[in-house]
Amino acid sequence: MSMNMLKNTALLLPSLRNRTQIKGIFAGGEDSGAASRVNAMEYVLISTLSNTSDFGDLTFKSYTSGATSNASGNRGVFAGGRDESNANVNHIDYISINVASNAQDFGDLTAAKQYMTGTSNGASDRGLFVGGSSLNVIEYITISSPSNAQDFGDLVLTRNFTPGACSNGTGDRGIVGGGDSGGYTNAVDYVTVSSTGNAQDFGDLTVARYYLAATSNGLNGRGVFGGGSSASTQNTIDYINISSLSNAQDFGDLLDATYLHGACSSGIQNRALFGGGGETTNNIIEFITINSLSNGTDFGDLVTARYGVSSTSNA
Repeated sequence: MSMNMLKNTALLLPSLRNRTQIKGIFAGGEDSGAASRVNAMEYVLISTLSNTSDFGDLTFKSYTSGATSNASGNRGVFAGGRDESNANVNHIDYISINVASNAQDFGDLTAAKQYMTGTSNGASDRGLFVGGSSLNVIEYITISSPSNAQDFGDLVLTRNFTPGACSNGTGDRGIVGGGDSGGYTNAVDYVTVSSTGNAQDFGDLTVARYYLAATSNGLNGRGVFGGGSSASTQNTIDYINISSLSNAQDFGDLLDATYLHGACSSGIQNRALFGGGGETTNNIIEFITINSLSNGTDFGDLVTARYGVSSTSNA
């Protein structure tokens, strides 16, 4: 092997190692066994089937917070939700995903809200917090710079009861699907994450529902929406091509019908996790391969069974 080849291999090794070390974080929620909100964060390596390990604590106990990250920038953010007194929260926390530790204060939302969702344009560093509390408001932050959120624009429809959100990362399109808009909705909206403005219509989910969870394989461009609640609790998984306006299509089924759960992914490595959730409050984590239509498969367990959990990763 030539000296240049050795140098190039050495340069690649850190990135190859990092690609296997993508962490999924599950944070906050309601521990139904203790009938109380939790501030605990747990993590897994998304490439490795296992139970979660302790990561640290949020600065506040809440459920139905919104969560997102700046991907390889390794910062995760958690915003809003409902605290132990059932008051809405405007607080934003941040963590360094690659280092297990307690969260720190980031700033505040423009208003206290619950039942939110979050997404970002990944390493391009803009995070969005969307909907909640029967609002159509979208707010944004620069994930690497602690500060208060600012107004981004409006959704096509008001959203309550936790819609699902995802993006194609630095491809710069954010997607918001489902939620409650005076009743279950199957509407999907999209925005260009780097450009403030109002959302536009993208298409429809296969099932109108709220309390669902969503994630994507980043630049590979496939978004998935799992679970939720309508007339009954859902195990449905839908998928979309984020770059192409269209209706969602059937992907497969979760192992268990659930709602108010968390979802994250390993990005272009194509693994999505769905964890926790309600109906029968559970600690189950399951996975799918995002680029292959299939049903969910068992991954491991959360330390604490909970619903209203938020999730993100450093992919």
